[in-house]
Amino acid sequence: MTNTALFEYVYSLEDTIISFRKNVANLTDRPGMAELKPEKKDYLRYVRGYYYIERHIIHPYVKKDDANDEHTEVYSNTEGLPARLTEVNSVTFSVVAQIANEKYDLAIPLYRMEQGCMRNGLPISRQNMSNWLTRCGEDYLGTVFDRMHSDLITNFKIIHMDETTKAVIEDKTDGREKSYIWMAMTGKYEPSQMILYFYYESREHRHVEDILGHDYSGYLNSDGFGGYHSYPGAICCGCWAHYRRRAYEAVISDDNIYSAYNKLHSQQERRGFLDGHPSFKIKVALLEKIDQIMKLEPKEEKISAEEIYQMRQERALPLIDALFTWKRGLEESVPPKSKLGEPSDMAIMKNNTFGITFLTGILR
Repeated sequence: MTNTALFEYVYSLEDTIISFRKNVANLTDRPGMAELKPEKKDYLRYVRGYYYIERHIIHPYVKKDDANDEHTEVYSNTEGLPARLTEVNSVTFSVVAQIANEKYDLAIPLYRMEQGCMRNGLPISRQNMSNWLTRCGEDYLGTVFDRMHSDLITNFKIIHMDETTKAVIEDKTDGREKSYIWMAMTGKYEPSQMILYFYYESREHRHVEDILGHDYSGYLNSDGFGGYHSYPGAICCGCWAHYRRRAYEAVISDDNIYSAYNKLHSQQERRGFLDGHPSFKIKVALLEKIDQIMKLEPKEEKISAEEIYQMRQERALPLIDALFTWKRGLEESVPPKSKLGEPSDMAIMKNNTFGITFLTGILR
C-alpha cells in the first residue's frame, strides 16, 4: 500500500478559515476501504508579527472487511506534519524562536510577554515560555554549546573569565543559599567572538579546569581569584577593571570621609583634607594612579593590536613600574586585611600577572 498525502490542513489566519484535502480520493475511490474518525493535530505557530493555530487533520483508513478487528493495520500519512517540541504539546519552534529573540535580544522579560499574549487572547504563561526555552536549550542547543566550548579552549589565544553568585530555587531546597555562574569570553582581536556561561554549585578551584580542560596554554585574563592563577599552563593576566574596582571600594569604604571629601571643590581644599586623613590619602592616590594608567588605553574601536602594544611600551609600562614601586614602599604601613591592603596585596603579590596585560597589544 502506498501512503500518499492523506491529511488536510485547516488554517485559522486572521479569522479566515482555509480548508482543503489532498489526494484523499485515491483511497476512498478504492473498493474495500473505509475512513475512520479523523485525527486533529493543532500547532501554535508564529509568523510575521502574529501567532496563529494551524490545524492538521489526518484521515486514517482501514479495509472494510477488517473494520472491526482491533489489530487491523491503519493506513495514514503524517509526512509533512510540522516539528514540535514534544508529542504532548502543540508549540512549534517558530514560537520558541520568537520568545528567545524577545527575551535575549530585545531584553523583554517573560512576564511582559505573558501580558502581551493575554491581551491578545493567547493564554501562554511565563512558566510555559520558560519551560520551552529550557527544553530547547537542553535538547537542541546542547550540541552547539559543546562545539563552541571545544573551539574556545582549542582555537583561541585569549580567554577572559569571571564568576558571580546566583540564587537558584532548586539549590535552596538542598540547603545552599547561592550557586555560581562562570563566564568564559574570547578576546577582542580574536577572529570570532563568543561568550559561554557555565553553572556550578560552588566556587571551587577545580571548576576552572572543568571549563578550560587540562591543556589550555593561552592567555587567561581574570581577577585575583586563586582558582585562575593556580591553573597550570595558561599565561595568567590580572584584570585592571577588577583592580580599579577594589581600589574604588577602598576609597568609598568610609562614607563620612568620602562624603566630606566629595563636597570640596578646590584642589587646595582637597589637598588640605587629604593631609589630615593620611590613610584616605593613600587610597585616593592609588585610585588616581590606576586611572592615570587606564586612561592611556585608546578608546577607538578600529585601532590595531600593534598600535596598542607600542603605546603600552612607551607610556604605560613606566607608570606601572612606578605604581608597583610606590605600593611596595607602603607594605609595612598598610594592614593586608584592610580595604586598602586588599588591592595593595593584589598589586604586589600579582605584579607579574597585572604587568603581562601591558606586554602585548591583544589583551584589552
